[in-house]
This record gives sequence, C-alpha cells and structure tokens, in this order.
Amino acid sequence: MSMFAYYCAKCKSEQTDPRLAEQFAKTLGLNLWKPKDEVSYDYPTGALACRAAIDQAACVICQPPIGNDCSWELGYAMGTGKKVYILGALEIDDWMTKIGLLRVNVSTGTISEYWEEADSVS
Repeated sequence: MSMFAYYCAKCKSEQTDPRLAEQFAKTLGLNLWKPKDEVSYDYPTGALACRAAIDQAACVICQPPIGNDCSWELGYAMGTGKKVYILGALEIDDWMTKIGLLRVNVSTGTISEYWEEADSVS
C-alpha cells in the first residue's frame, strides 16, 4: 500500500466534496484514503477499518464541517502522534478538537498551529 492521508469529513448520508483535500494530499506527496470508498458503515467492521487506516496513514486531513465520528478520528489521530491538517475553519463550538492541529489556510496555502489564527479566517 502506498503512503496515504486519511480523510476526515462527513461521508455517509451528507457528504463533503473531497477535491480540496485530494489537492492538499497531493502537495504532501500522498493519496487520499476516503472512508466512503473503503469501508462499510456497520459496527464494528467500519469503525475498526477506519481505526486501522488512521494507524497506517502518514497524516490525517480534515475538511469541515465535522460530526461526532470526525471528533473521535481527530482525537485518536492526535493521541497516536499523527499530524492532523484542518482545511479551513472548525465551528466555534468545536473548541476541543482544535488542540494541536495544523490549520491550512485554503486561500494562501500557509500552514500554522490552529490557535495562531482567528477562527474567522479561512
């Protein structure tokens, strides 16, 4: 399996368009592993496959808006020492998910620690 980035976004009934994340992954020299293309949405099979993919991924790329599953994926990835990139801004009330994340300003391509920028900048 080639090196890949794990894609963290809404991907079941409400899906986020992954093109921006795919473009960013390419700048890192990585393919994008998208759960909607790789796993079934049943428990525990899908959850275990996603956890294994995060373990094998070079990094995680999150594309807001996020839901409960994404919050778990971000926390797990951070806990295992993975770099986690956020494309744009998280909702104000997602404050716990912002600790230690790398924010990608999609307009400029710059990367900074999430807390270095105001939430209103994307």
